[in-house]
Amino acid sequence: GSGFSDVTIEDSYDKETSTSYEIGWKGEFMENRLRAELAYYHTDVDDMQFFEFYVGPFGLLRVVSNIDEVSIDGVEGGVNWIA
Repeated sequence: GSGFSDVTIEDSYDKETSTSYEIGWKGEFMENRLRAELAYYHTDVDDMQFFEFYVGPFGLLRVVSNIDEVSIDGVEGGVNWIA
């Protein structure tokens, strides 16, 4: 064959928007020899852009679409100790 394909793929996506907040705590103990921190974050995403990749005889194609609603939650922490 010619190596070409009649594959037709189009991007169809809306603008992505997000709102988020983070709350955290930091503390120092043992005359500043021990430091600790902890944070929680939450993000709501509307129309999150989602990337898909297709591979075939036509090459590599990337298509962008949306996921209606996404919630992202996470916790982060750290400890620093001077022995």
